[in-house]
Amino acid sequence: MRGLSFLSSTGFCNLHISNCRLHACTFLAAALVLIPLSAKGADFSHPCELNMRSVVRVFQNEKDTNKITFGSGVVVGKDGFILTCAHVVDGTGKVDVMFGDGITNSVYQATVIKSDARLDLALLRLNSAPGPLRPISLSKMPTPPRGTPVAAIGAPLKIFRTVTAGIVSYCGPDEGQDILVFDAKVMPGSSGGPVIDEQGDLIGIVTGGLGRDEYRLPRAVYLTEIEKFLAEGLNSAPQRGFLGINTTPVSSGIPGPGMSQGLKVTNMSAIDELLPGDVIMTFNDYQATSHNDLVRMVRRCMPGDRVEVGILRNGEFKLIHMIIKELRK
Repeated sequence: MRGLSFLSSTGFCNLHISNCRLHACTFLAAALVLIPLSAKGADFSHPCELNMRSVVRVFQNEKDTNKITFGSGVVVGKDGFILTCAHVVDGTGKVDVMFGDGITNSVYQATVIKSDARLDLALLRLNSAPGPLRPISLSKMPTPPRGTPVAAIGAPLKIFRTVTAGIVSYCGPDEGQDILVFDAKVMPGSSGGPVIDEQGDLIGIVTGGLGRDEYRLPRAVYLTEIEKFLAEGLNSAPQRGFLGINTTPVSSGIPGPGMSQGLKVTNMSAIDELLPGDVIMTFNDYQATSHNDLVRMVRRCMPGDRVEVGILRNGEFKLIHMIIKELRK
């Protein structure tokens, strides 16, 4: 698919306030906002509730101007790793991370350990952690098609941890990187916040918007870029799943939506459950029509995970169970 080129990409954290106003905005008006959402037919109230403790506010004191720039962030590692946008922490001053329920809050200093201006991602590590942290889970679903329900969680303006819901407008390549475009409302301070799927798993990080004024659509870095960024930035790269097969798209011969195409196994190594010629139809209940999507779903599993795969073998549909192996470099 040919990438799209958009006119503009503007961050949503460019809100500067003085030190004294920061505390007024943050502590006096920081009320937890969790709106029960059923937009576009999806109810995000439970998935969002699960991830509230993973979402934080990130702010930085710019030494030259003595002003504060703030945005959002999300916990991605139990050892104090926070993912946010590069433009949220691009100053030279200290970085602070705020935890809390919007009423009772605590602030901890953090260090930028990796930043990528092209992706607009930054990885922070807390100098001291506020007890056990709950990292957000990464989505295991394939690339979401247009119309897939999503929700964005952030800390915009004076409100801490707001939730908005919408649908995917586009997910795919744009100027050399994978992006996610969606229509949930985001505001100044939302940059660095997570975009989640219906299971509450991370599929993107809000970075800015495309277009202008009332025609603006929010933009996020898609999960494929986030996974590569984290794998290179954490002290120990996360384990990644591996099947060891090659496939090619084929027609299944089965009528009906979502069943007309599958992935024929053309090459394999040490997979007793699969046979050459098997046609993979589903992976953990997700349709498998693209080898790249199958690879993404497998690599989001942990080695040792037991997965369910729907296959066609000699014209007969059956479910088999397989154990994910570890991808070794």
